[in-house]
Amino acid sequence: MDMTEFGRRIRQVREQILEMTQTELAGHLNMSQAIYSRAEGGVGGSLLFVFTMLNYLHARNLRAHRLFREPFDVAYLRQEATLSVPDERAFELLSELKDHARADLEKTIVLLEMMAQRHRERSEEGDTPA
Repeated sequence: MDMTEFGRRIRQVREQILEMTQTELAGHLNMSQAIYSRAEGGVGGSLLFVFTMLNYLHARNLRAHRLFREPFDVAYLRQEATLSVPDERAFELLSELKDHARADLEKTIVLLEMMAQRHRERSEEGDTPA
């Protein structure tokens, strides 16, 4: 499945199951409507977006993993969400993975900021007459 198909599927879920606007769902996902819209349109998105969306659906007792089922039918998500122990463990691991991805992203941003600062300092040193 590509991002265009994923976007089509989450649009169906948003409209037919959640009955929300893009703005409303984006607010629940703690992101801007523009970011959500790009993902739904198949022109944006990230693993963090996918994890956030799956966690949101799971928290509402929807069978989020069925977004990836072939053939897809939005009705599959509405079926009773009785999770087996392996399913529960999988969602725990998914949540942990999302937290680690967020922490790694934050560390990367800090590292890039440090590198940019060092580059600016070196540039300033080069501009100073010897």
